[in-house]
Amino acid sequence: SSRCPTQIVLGKAWTSLPVKQRNILTADGDSQSRLSANVSNPAGGSSSPLTNSVNDHSSFSTTVSNPTSLLISSLSDVFSDVPKGSVIVAASDVLLSFHDEEDISSNNTHIRKINFDNIQENNGHSRVLGLAVPAPLSTAKNHGVFVMDSLQHQGKEWQVQKAFQVLQKPSVSEMASMTNPACTFYQNDEPKQNIADDISNELNAWIDTGVITFLPDAAGTLRELSRSTLKCCTRSGLRELYEEEYEVNGIVEEKAEAKRQKLDHSNTSHQSESATLSLQAFARSTAPKICLYGDMLHALRTSSTASTKKDDPLGASVLSLLSEKLSQHELYTCAIPTGSFVHL
Repeated sequence: SSRCPTQIVLGKAWTSLPVKQRNILTADGDSQSRLSANVSNPAGGSSSPLTNSVNDHSSFSTTVSNPTSLLISSLSDVFSDVPKGSVIVAASDVLLSFHDEEDISSNNTHIRKINFDNIQENNGHSRVLGLAVPAPLSTAKNHGVFVMDSLQHQGKEWQVQKAFQVLQKPSVSEMASMTNPACTFYQNDEPKQNIADDISNELNAWIDTGVITFLPDAAGTLRELSRSTLKCCTRSGLRELYEEEYEVNGIVEEKAEAKRQKLDHSNTSHQSESATLSLQAFARSTAPKICLYGDMLHALRTSSTASTKKDDPLGASVLSLLSEKLSQHELYTCAIPTGSFVHL
């Protein structure tokens, strides 16, 4: 990534990051550790320096981790009660914080888990959930944005509501001008006198964090699509299609060509690379460009699309078939007002 030039080799998902580690001394003398990312400023700043502090029960130290480990750790807590059979997809180049509260005196941490009991009512297993946190419009304009009919933007717990609309990289003016329902809000309900300051400093929108949850029935639709419409988007599906396309006399041409090269050349590594590239070339020419956030998320049913059937000029294209399947499922938003988001 150009934003992390020293980490290009590993990639953003494995960038080395300094994080705060809380070391707790238990009653029996054992030590337990808990990692937490300093992600309180949506613009990317840290809430406090990583300094050590010691009390009777715990100490804090700085350690090195990476976005992937931090994300898995935090989402494992938040989704600990997710229904069996669900599929959770997350972007790996973000840092998320849900501002869990730590009670140092009792060595306990209050994890704000999503309560799935109410979500599962009224055919809830068929829903898809998008995770949202507040972000300034200057940040939201570069990402997806959820619009809800009405949602409290204060409080410390998860709020679940059906999404009214999903915007993809909307402009600041587009978000600020939306009404009925409004797309933007002030977290502290105290807008400044200067409108320009409001938009740049305090006006927020519900940003798509890149975490999408397909509850069991919706996950079943994904699996069905992977065996049919989206078969050409999976590794096993592409391999099967490739073998069907190039099989000659019961032998896949790729393997036959590799065997011929083996007789003519002694560089076996070159043969393997050549054979692999042919499958990759087939994939590039066969697999359609399907985006989870730009295509699949927008195909789900929302409040604004529930009663509206759009004419599809694409006919029986992959996107059309995808939309037909996914529109059977409703998109809901799980939002937490105290959450924070940083894009690496």
